[in-house]
Order: sequence, then C-alpha cells, then structure tokens
Amino acid sequence: MDVTPSELGRRIAGCRSSAGMDRGMLANATGLTVRKVGRVERGERGLSIPELLAMSRAMQVPAGTLLGCEETARLVEDASQARHQARQTAAALDHEVEALLAQTGRSWVVSRVVRRIFGA
Repeated sequence: MDVTPSELGRRIAGCRSSAGMDRGMLANATGLTVRKVGRVERGERGLSIPELLAMSRAMQVPAGTLLGCEETARLVEDASQARHQARQTAAALDHEVEALLAQTGRSWVVSRVVRRIFGA
C-alpha cells in the first residue's frame, strides 16, 4: 500500500495529538527539528525508516498504524498476546507437573515420560 506524504502527515499529527504531545515534544523525542516535524505533518517532507520508527516509539504507536496498516498491526498485537498467554499456560503446566512429581515420589519416571511425550 502506498502512503502519500500528506496521508502520513495527517496520521502522525493525529497520533501526536492523541498522545498529548506538541511538535516540540515529538521533535525532542525523535531528534528531528520542530520545523521538520511540521513539514512532515503538512506532507511537505517524507520520512526515512529510522525517523518513522523513532516517531512511532516516541508516540507509543505501532509503525503500521502510521502507515495505515491497522489490520496488520492488530494481527501482530493479537499474535503477541496469544504467545504471552501460551507461555503463561506452559509455566502453569510446568508448575503442576513439578507438584505431581513431588507427590508421587517417582519423579525420575514421570519426568522421563513427560519428556518423551513433549519431546523435551
């Protein structure tokens, strides 16, 4: 998807405003000048990838949102949350297995079976 400089500028201005930042704050956070930030927001100047990423980080907005890829940004966020939940579930299961092993007194046997089942 091609994003015109004016579209990108409008998105950046909107995100900056939503983040409660003025142009000076965004400029300080990104290393750009206030004038450059203004020119970007008016669509008079484009951004390099490092500048785009710096703005994204400063406003705590996914770069995909600035580029108009909200659906992609949502999918990435959903995948990240799913991975986090999977790790929490795995940690809980590990804890339960350890508790069962401690109760049975046959920890080495159960441990070998669990490792065979899960390929560890």
